[in-house]
Amino acid sequence: MSNQTKTEADNSGAQAAPAPAPAALQPAAPGPAPAAPGPQSAVPQLATSFTPAPLSRGYKVFLIVYITLLQMFTMFSTDLYTPALPGMTVYFQTSESIVNLTLVVFFVFQLLGMLVFGPVSDRYGRKPILLIGASAYILTSLGCTLAQNIGVLIGFRALQAFAVGAATSMATALVKDCFIGRTRENVLVLVQAVFILGPIIAPVIGAQTLQFFSWRASFAILVLLGMVVFVLTLFFRESLPISERLTGSFFASFRGLAVVAKNRDFMLFLLVTTIFVSLPFLAYLSVAAFIYESFFGLSALEYSYYFAAAAGCSVVGLLLYKLIERRITIRALTTALLIGTVLCGLGMLLFGHSSAFVFFLMMMVYQAIEMMARPYSVNTLFDLQKDDTGSASSMMNCSYTVVGLIGVLPVVALAGDYITSLAVLLLLGFAFSLVFWLVLQRRGRMNLSVTCTPPR
Repeated sequence: MSNQTKTEADNSGAQAAPAPAPAALQPAAPGPAPAAPGPQSAVPQLATSFTPAPLSRGYKVFLIVYITLLQMFTMFSTDLYTPALPGMTVYFQTSESIVNLTLVVFFVFQLLGMLVFGPVSDRYGRKPILLIGASAYILTSLGCTLAQNIGVLIGFRALQAFAVGAATSMATALVKDCFIGRTRENVLVLVQAVFILGPIIAPVIGAQTLQFFSWRASFAILVLLGMVVFVLTLFFRESLPISERLTGSFFASFRGLAVVAKNRDFMLFLLVTTIFVSLPFLAYLSVAAFIYESFFGLSALEYSYYFAAAAGCSVVGLLLYKLIERRITIRALTTALLIGTVLCGLGMLLFGHSSAFVFFLMMMVYQAIEMMARPYSVNTLFDLQKDDTGSASSMMNCSYTVVGLIGVLPVVALAGDYITSLAVLLLLGFAFSLVFWLVLQRRGRMNLSVTCTPPR
């Protein structure tokens, strides 16, 4: 028997039998029986999905606040200093494309961090990874604050992003570890609602800070944020029991990614719900300041208000989702969101250049669509992949980042008509998601006729 793989016998007395699979996991039509696992399999994986221990109301509130702060790491690390981007080109006497590398490099190394920390947390637990990530974030944010040239700043941004990868992957895993069923769905919606505060308040804080200090103050604020998360992590109770962790070597932990990648329904649905949401998103974050300030001639403070308002108005998407979640099927909601995306792309292409307000309206609609897509897609994906939670979380978050990078790289490199570029990305996101959506439906193994949140 391989010492890298936990067997069913190892856990039979440690936990209750897993609950029946959700309706979304039941095949729409009978299919061939799965092949029996080969005796030589050495892929480490969890034998079953464990049931989280009961939590007190106070600790649930703590977890929600803590998970939300972890999610906001990315938004604060990008949005807080974006009002200063045009000014940083003057300070460092360089081009927009070079300054934008502080964002592009960040997303690339955040991706690498997620790929490493997610699977490793399935082996060593969540808390050690969170402590390492928070400590590294504090040090690298301090390095960004003190950077004397653009090259050093880009270097520290890469290291900072790698640390953020720990927080991003752990935030998603903690939702799966600590909550189940309807509670998990509600927590996802609540965290997403609070998460909206990131892009609302971060650019406003950044713009207000610029009234009194230089761009360095934005990174000093990130040092303080890292310290707050580090202290909260000390009070966090490990959510992955030792009995549920992977065994084997450090490198064996990464085989969990292969297990997740072989889950075809998981990967197809991930591609469907990731491409149309994420393809324009990082590009928008990268060029929004230049659109509002350079193209429409607004000040850094006015830009921050438009940016924050678009994010704030997107809460309408969450409210609408909560109204319909028990009455609309996965098939109907996904189709509706795809239609909304193509209409938003056409509207931006035809009317987005006319004024800052019209562009704002288009982005508000897009962000509302994004808010509607997140909760049901994450919850459904966790139902499709019951085990290897850290690897599944990394796969989800990495997909969001990879797709976003595919969109941001040509937009930043070409530095041309940013509004048209965003409109094209919206239309391409719709087209590619539609292809994978049709493939998933034709495959017929996943029941898409259940509601997003089945009634009690």
